[in-house]
Amino acid sequence: AVIACTTTGAPTPGPHEELFGLVVREATTNILRHAQPTTVTIAIEAQRLTVANDGSPATSRPPSGLARLAERFAAVGGSLRTSTRDGVFTTEAAAG
Repeated sequence: AVIACTTTGAPTPGPHEELFGLVVREATTNILRHAQPTTVTIAIEAQRLTVANDGSPATSRPPSGLARLAERFAAVGGSLRTSTRDGVFTTEAAAG
């Protein structure tokens, strides 16, 4: 896929490292399967990860893989949310 990707920040080892890795994998899979973006941004902070792409279809629903990951984040006191605005689909995960 020809997609410009910008990444800011760097992963920080910690107890939720695996969960954040799963979010990146699931978000990437969804981008490649369901979106047609020209740009993707990944912002990494100590306990927060945001993945956004500008290729969200006009009618989209939260992918089921992300819904299952949201349950895992909730179990450790965190959150995983998705939103769509002006064609940009954003996944935001935060550890508790």
